[in-house]
Amino acid sequence: MTRTKFYSSQIGGQAVSSHSYTGSPLSLIKHDLLTAVRLFPYLPYIVYPLKPCLSGPLCELYPSVMNLWAMCLHLILLCIQIPFLLSIPFWLLFPLWAVVMYAGMFGVVNHMICLLLNGTKSSFESQPKFAAKRKELEHEQWVFMNGVAVGQHWLQSNIDRLAITFSRPIIGIHNKTLGIPFDLLQVLFQRVISIQNPSLRANYTILKHYLYKPSLSKVILIMHSQGGIEGSLVLDWLLAEVPQDLLTKLEIYTFGNAANHFNNPHLHMRSQEDAFRFRASKTYLPRDGIPGVERDGRVGKTIHHIEHYTNTCDFVAKWGVLHFINPSNSLLNDSPDVPRFMGRVFEEEGRGHQFVMHYLDSMFPLKAAEAEDEGIGESGFEGANEENDFMDEIVDFGSPSAGDENSGFAGHILESMRLSAVMTGARNPNLSWDRGEVSDEVGVLDESPIALVRESWHRSGSGEFGNGFGFTCLKNGGSKKVEYRVRDLSRLWRYRNGRSPENDSGPERRGTI
Repeated sequence: MTRTKFYSSQIGGQAVSSHSYTGSPLSLIKHDLLTAVRLFPYLPYIVYPLKPCLSGPLCELYPSVMNLWAMCLHLILLCIQIPFLLSIPFWLLFPLWAVVMYAGMFGVVNHMICLLLNGTKSSFESQPKFAAKRKELEHEQWVFMNGVAVGQHWLQSNIDRLAITFSRPIIGIHNKTLGIPFDLLQVLFQRVISIQNPSLRANYTILKHYLYKPSLSKVILIMHSQGGIEGSLVLDWLLAEVPQDLLTKLEIYTFGNAANHFNNPHLHMRSQEDAFRFRASKTYLPRDGIPGVERDGRVGKTIHHIEHYTNTCDFVAKWGVLHFINPSNSLLNDSPDVPRFMGRVFEEEGRGHQFVMHYLDSMFPLKAAEAEDEGIGESGFEGANEENDFMDEIVDFGSPSAGDENSGFAGHILESMRLSAVMTGARNPNLSWDRGEVSDEVGVLDESPIALVRESWHRSGSGEFGNGFGFTCLKNGGSKKVEYRVRDLSRLWRYRNGRSPENDSGPERRGTI
């Protein structure tokens, strides 16, 4: 059976500095280019494989009329933008008026083609036929940030696909495409000098509004590709300005994240000290808990839930999240300039970078209806498929916190399992305590503070937490660990088909309101 790698979150602290802040722009650009050259063999996997298109017309490369129109416009932009960029060194050979006229004419033509791709709207909503507003979920707001080369049609397809999967209305903030060459330049500048664009500023304004909205207790932010870069910059601004208790509303889930940092500081110094004290050298939590750790639910990091989903053969993910979480093949391994990249990571042995085709169709596939014109909103689908290969994959723990202290990670920067979250929210039928077998030790897992509810501490010694979920019980006298599937660890999976994580719903969540 195929296995998915799982990486626990970094800790942070004074010994770990983000090179996106402390490095010079020249050193950052050099690092990014060298990394891109090293990863060049993975470049085709940005669009490959071309099949299957399991979500039909919602897939980016499905041969529908609108998809073919978008691809045609991108091809035209590619054919005019590459010669334009290559011509820049020769501008010195011509008079200024000729260069200005040439650049102006190019700008007008390029803008008109991009206007055909993007339209005029800056935000989109999923179609109500795919997910109508429901009273029991009115305390939630879901927001999507798209990646490179996405016009209005592909953005609408992305958020409609999310709406069918999670049975919730989705708002998409449009990061308008400028054409693939110019989009790639924008990505590079955003990583190197944190350059701002209209969609980044719009995302900040909208997210801040939702966080301050009293009727909301959850703001779910989903990002893909370049959206991860913009999301990381928006998160920096929110951490600098928004009260910490309001930020506990925020949950972040990324796919093929291209960012070079992802901040999530500890709420208290004591929490950070405990994270280093119980870092990746030990895996299990004693029955008596961790001495000195607060038990009032206010420990841990500001954002309680951050999950990154990646494919092993995805150029963008390997250039972004998989590079900066500092695995053994990273150029930054054991460097004092390792960037902060917070959040749990699921790395599937998959290929491709497209949001619907290569990520959602693989990790959150849909269940086909009996006929193409049936199902949710006549989409031909009945929601997320409860049984799928990715969620049933056995997890390999890709960090020393799972017991492999010689795996090549800079172990001092990775969070111990015992200081990760306890709010994944599902019973594992394989747990020994489900059969009445109680272990002396049990681990903890997720990107959350330890005790979100007092009761979880009273039950943790028996392998059960506030959400009814234990991590790893020892069997056979401590000689064997229980294997876990992705579905046992993924919090985003808990939201499929209109569901919510157990013991984690309602406007009173974590005392935010």
